[in-house]
Amino acid sequence: MKSAELKVHTYVVGPFFVNCYVVHSENDSAAAIIDPGGDEPVIAGEIKKLQLAPKYVLLTHGHIDHVFAAQAIRERYQIPVVAPVKEKEFLSKLQVQCAFLGLPDAPELTVDIWVDETDTLRFGSTNLSILHTPGHTPGGCAYLGPHEVFVGDTLFAGSIGRTDLPGGQHDVLIRSIRNKLFSLPDDFIVYPGHGPSTAIGNEKKFNPFVRGL
Repeated sequence: MKSAELKVHTYVVGPFFVNCYVVHSENDSAAAIIDPGGDEPVIAGEIKKLQLAPKYVLLTHGHIDHVFAAQAIRERYQIPVVAPVKEKEFLSKLQVQCAFLGLPDAPELTVDIWVDETDTLRFGSTNLSILHTPGHTPGGCAYLGPHEVFVGDTLFAGSIGRTDLPGGQHDVLIRSIRNKLFSLPDDFIVYPGHGPSTAIGNEKKFNPFVRGL
């Protein structure tokens, strides 16, 4: 079944200014919440204003700035948290990340569904597939819609994800961008974990870190 066009609502949340995305079909109210990095009451208030029915919390990777409000949203709406299976070990160490960054301890996170590239997530008339995009972290992923891709911290407008943090590997990140993201059509919209959206074609042409791949 062809996935319907997506509506994408962006909220910058938490102390690290993470892009949290609330996505749903133009045809119905079933929604997914991608990378809720904080400010759970704000996210919930926006969902109420939009009259949406959340079905999933989707995590692109296991950095605390992208997951801090995930458990609170899971409990508020009684919906599953979804994360890439290759990030399981990384997500088990959230309290270590909090201590390193001087943050209060995160709520204990329950991941209900572990996904890999063979999986498709369906909510309402929306289908999202999974791309394994390691490099920024060992098991990060992107969520692929009909004309857009939610990439976490793998690729940014004019930049790429950090690889100097534990679990980062620069050569692996570059392969993920080249083999997974840059294989998408040039007009695909890239929704990153921080900063403005961009397009695959723009990054191929102008991003100084990956130009010419």
